[in-house]
Amino acid sequence: MAFDIYALDEQEEFNDDVFATYQDGLLQLFAESTQGKQFQADTGEEPGNWAGHLLYYGYAYLGTSPPRMTPGEISEIVNDLFPRKITLFSEDDARYAMAELKAFWLFLEEMFQLGGNKAIIQVLEKAEPTFGQCMMDPANAGMAKSFVMLGKQAGFDTTTQAGLHEAMLAYNMGQLGSKLSPVGLPPLAWDGGGFPDEDANQKGHTKSEWEKKKKKLKAQKAARRKSRKKK
Repeated sequence: MAFDIYALDEQEEFNDDVFATYQDGLLQLFAESTQGKQFQADTGEEPGNWAGHLLYYGYAYLGTSPPRMTPGEISEIVNDLFPRKITLFSEDDARYAMAELKAFWLFLEEMFQLGGNKAIIQVLEKAEPTFGQCMMDPANAGMAKSFVMLGKQAGFDTTTQAGLHEAMLAYNMGQLGSKLSPVGLPPLAWDGGGFPDEDANQKGHTKSEWEKKKKKLKAQKAARRKSRKKK
């Protein structure tokens, strides 16, 4: 069965299962493509990590998908959402990020004939020289990422749930602040699963974006019905 690149656009609300199937299928095609194989040959890295992040943050936070992503949305994901949400432990971890995303967009253009590729590649090339620095700059981090970076600097193993829990307890007791300069984070609540909750108002932002998308989808469907009636 051919992959439906427009499958996410048919959803009127966020659906984890639909997204996971879409993401897995598209990244598998990318890994098997000429562009994916060339990226791996050039870098020694398996393709899919940063492309997966792009798909997730585009869909979950901006309500968009590859066929509808604009250069402005790509810029927001790469220059705002990635640095705010994704925790790296060295600039080297971001070394091939833009190379992978450029390969991903060349793959999308070839396989699905998506437009706007040139402008998107330009956005990625503009971000590339300073992307690693941007990812490691604490000033760009959101609450959860700031917490992880703070805990790591204080000597906690923030790559494990146990380490995160210890860091959270130390932070709430004021012990992290005594070791490092405060970062302005409020007390954190955490149930022990994954990372402490990200900024709560982000959920409202996401819901708002999905409401806008839902209205747009309804308008598009109505227009298609009207067009069919005329025929």
